Amino acid sequence: MEAEDAVEAPQAGAPSRSAGRDPGAGGTSPLRYGAGMFGTSLPINLVKGSMLYVYVELLGLDAVVYATVYAIYGVLDALDNPVFGYLSDRTRSRWGRRRPYLVVGALVLTATTIALFSVPGAVAESAVGLAVWFAVFAITTEMADSLINASYGALLPELFTDERRRATANAVRQGAQLIALVIALALTPVLARNVLGTEGSAVGYARLAVIFAVVAAAVILWTAFGVREDPALDAEPKPRFFRSVGQILSTSHFWTVGLVNACYGAAMALVLGGLQLYVEHTLGGSALDASILQLVVIAVSIGMLSVWAAVVRRRGAAWTWRLALPVAAVGFVPLYFATDLLTGILAGLAVAVGYSGVLATNDLVIARVLDADAARYGTHRSGLFLAAFGALGRLNGLITAAALASLALWFGYRSGADPGPDPGQAFRVYLSVYPFALLVLGTAVSRFIRLPAAPQEAGGVSGDVPLTR
Repeated sequence: MEAEDAVEAPQAGAPSRSAGRDPGAGGTSPLRYGAGMFGTSLPINLVKGSMLYVYVELLGLDAVVYATVYAIYGVLDALDNPVFGYLSDRTRSRWGRRRPYLVVGALVLTATTIALFSVPGAVAESAVGLAVWFAVFAITTEMADSLINASYGALLPELFTDERRRATANAVRQGAQLIALVIALALTPVLARNVLGTEGSAVGYARLAVIFAVVAAAVILWTAFGVREDPALDAEPKPRFFRSVGQILSTSHFWTVGLVNACYGAAMALVLGGLQLYVEHTLGGSALDASILQLVVIAVSIGMLSVWAAVVRRRGAAWTWRLALPVAAVGFVPLYFATDLLTGILAGLAVAVGYSGVLATNDLVIARVLDADAARYGTHRSGLFLAAFGALGRLNGLITAAALASLALWFGYRSGADPGPDPGQAFRVYLSVYPFALLVLGTAVSRFIRLPAAPQEAGGVSGDVPLTR
């Protein structure tokens, strides 16, 4: 594999920050910025991890109807991402460019998450009413999440320009995300079905949604008011939408890195949405079993995060990223052969190793692409670029919808009330075969990508060690 490209120099006359300057060094704490990921992750992972289970398994929404709505929601979400990123990049206010969107997004996300899981009894009893309620609040919740993340993600490369400091901030935020996963995924089945509610009822999920949404809003607001954006960026020219979109779409890294990111995102979306159903139908487990399996996987992921971070420091983000992708793909194979909680846990350990590796490197790779774009065109439009990446990633809704619809077509699974003749095999395929195939595709594409240099090496050769070494 060839060594990575060096970042292009800024165009003549383009505004730029002083070499080596890191606005986060005297402003935003990596800890305070990174902790915000806990707030952004808590409600949306409740949505990703429990929405399918609540609406299809508990409330009886037909899986094909769910898949249809989810496909529409995926397309709309892909379209709104560039708009939110563009608005964030162009905003100039006394509160900064990104902070207003974090504040507004946090408040909207709180309201829509609560509504999504608090389905009125009369609505739940109507097939049409349930479908409409699901469509409205699933879409608005995802839009609020997009509004927040278009600005929150853009802050990483802008606040922390040194890759080592950036890696520290990213490690904090990924650690915060994994803690949120412990709560929103691992503990949710037990909390919702044994503590706050009962088996077969959606009441516990509604109560949990209120708690998670309020806590998340508080954390996001705390981070937002602690962010110290670089005022020098306000002097940069405001990006123009159609020109910027054209330039982004003409960047090869948008399509290559974006495709790999989309494959990874789609694989994890399948896992998050289907794990409770996999445990129930494939492993024959309970809510407690689902919590135990997820807790073990996430705990191991947290432990492995420091290992992968050490590899990044030694071998570079790109080299480690390319290693983590095939490890993540192979990790899904044992899930196909698991038959009970013990073998499920052993299979989950394999998933955790690769998952943490991609988690530790993916955002660092994307940040390099954003640095190269800013250097080339003389303006930071991280929000729009990330949103464009997000548009590709959000299309995983189409993949999730197709995967779910395929269960109805091939295995006869339509809902908890009509699971078909072999729901165990259906979710064995859903949680193992589909993610494996997606990550194999991502791995193959990653082998042909030449990444920009790390920020501190922008004028020379990339610091990543070639794969052939």
